[in-house]
Amino acid sequence: MAVERVDINEQGSPWHEEHLSRYVYATKYFSGKRVLDIACGTGFGSKYIAQQNPAFLYSADVSEEALSMTKSKLESEAVNFEVGFQDGTKTTFPDNSFDTIISIETIEHIEEDLSFLKELNRILAPKGTLILSTPNGLITNPDQGIPSNKFHVREDFPDILKKKIEEFFVIEKAAGQHVPNSYGPAPFLPSFAKPLMSFNQRVLSLIWSLILRFPDGFRDVVYTVFRGHKFYPTVGDYTFLEENLEKAHVQFYVCKKKG
Repeated sequence: MAVERVDINEQGSPWHEEHLSRYVYATKYFSGKRVLDIACGTGFGSKYIAQQNPAFLYSADVSEEALSMTKSKLESEAVNFEVGFQDGTKTTFPDNSFDTIISIETIEHIEEDLSFLKELNRILAPKGTLILSTPNGLITNPDQGIPSNKFHVREDFPDILKKKIEEFFVIEKAAGQHVPNSYGPAPFLPSFAKPLMSFNQRVLSLIWSLILRFPDGFRDVVYTVFRGHKFYPTVGDYTFLEENLEKAHVQFYVCKKKG
């Protein structure tokens, strides 16, 4: 599995609230639940989960450095938690261990994706919830689905991924993650497919790229005057709508255990 890390606390990071918004959208599945954050990375999502009063939180990853960063974030939270090494295709957990499993931008890194989904089904409790997100290959990589992101082994089209998920889960919601129209095609996404942009979107992307060169504080001032909002979207700006899955840069699924 190729390891890709996002530091959501990095100043000026284009991923800052784009990643966190997925955890925030899933808030109702954390309180009072046994939660697994699989491939927790640097722990920004785990920290958010910890603040939602879960019954227990396990933050798992294959990177010792990532686990150390996650542990440091969780130690200040009043939550029953554990941080540990886990291979998502063959974890050490007993059957039915978790009420909620959240897998954010993980499956695109795993060669044995069906083994990963099968294992998540095994360790998810009956009536438990799986929350999963991954790039939408229709948007990010229109050239036969071959990723431009060197860390990704694939970026599935929605119809393909749905079939994989449905081998093990019942999909309750299949949604697309979007930014408001005023942001255009989320040009801060490095793998966004430029050939799919309209003329207006390309103009917005060019302007965005030019303003990107400005100092951090000045960006917001200029963009607020030009577009009426800050340079990067906030958590509350992102939407997760079923009707726009095909055109979204990220696929987002809420699933129930099958069988």
